[in-house]
Amino acid sequence: MKFDLTKELIDQIIYGMEDQEHDYYVDLRRLELVAEHEIEEPDEDRYVLIPEWRPVDGYNLMERFLQQLRNPIYRERLREILASGRRVFRRFKDTVKEQPEIERMWYSFKDREMHRMVYEWYNDLREVWGLDPVEPVYHETEDLVRSDFEVKQVDPAEFGELLELDRAAFFEMIPEASPEYVELLYHRRRAGLAAPTDPDSRVLRAFTAGGDPAGFLWAVEYPEVGLAVVAQLRIEPEFRGLGVARVLLERYNGVAYEAGLAELEFELGGTARGMGDALSRMGFEVVSETFVLDLDRWGREQRGA
Repeated sequence: MKFDLTKELIDQIIYGMEDQEHDYYVDLRRLELVAEHEIEEPDEDRYVLIPEWRPVDGYNLMERFLQQLRNPIYRERLREILASGRRVFRRFKDTVKEQPEIERMWYSFKDREMHRMVYEWYNDLREVWGLDPVEPVYHETEDLVRSDFEVKQVDPAEFGELLELDRAAFFEMIPEASPEYVELLYHRRRAGLAAPTDPDSRVLRAFTAGGDPAGFLWAVEYPEVGLAVVAQLRIEPEFRGLGVARVLLERYNGVAYEAGLAELEFELGGTARGMGDALSRMGFEVVSETFVLDLDRWGREQRGA
């Protein structure tokens, strides 16, 4: 008996999959879930067993979530929970709950994966019926998370930590270099740049729904040539990998455009080069590259030649 896979039926099936106490079937006449012990007479033409979902499937699901979670702090904490083997499911759930944005990502990821399993099961049935498979409709996790953050333009004079955070972010960007080298590079990059309190500077800050600061963008604008330069884009460690950087950039793009600026420049260096792909997807183009030669290594190689 053919049937359509409605949202209500999908929700019932997922509920039944997660219930480890009973086995469930879809009643094809009534199009609703029924527990095995409630079926009076077995009938293969009327009842279809729902997809199997075991504790190991739940564990594997959490592992797959960690593979795509870009927040380093929570990724490591959750990895340690999975490796411990103690109260894994409860501790995992409690930990993601600490950070509402990550909790939203987890449940969206879980919902997507379980929907995928249901659709695979349903398409197997459709193949038996001689019908073409159907594609599932998913919600984009990134869009759901990004909606949790609010961006405000702030007075740089009231943002007393800006220069301190800017300097810290610069040092984080080149963790393996000597402090002396990073200090020299920092002052060289900031030389001639307008101060945060300068009228040509603009600062946007991102906040969580609870009002906690999640990151900031500091840009310096040169209206006489139609150019804006992102001097710093820093996200608080606990919010990294959640799309906050994109939220800030997209908001600033709009602000800069409304201000009549024609181009936005964003220089990447050190670990920040990992943002290159994301910037390309936003429409940024590479216009220059910096090459550095390790003279110590070069010298050793020459002497060994």
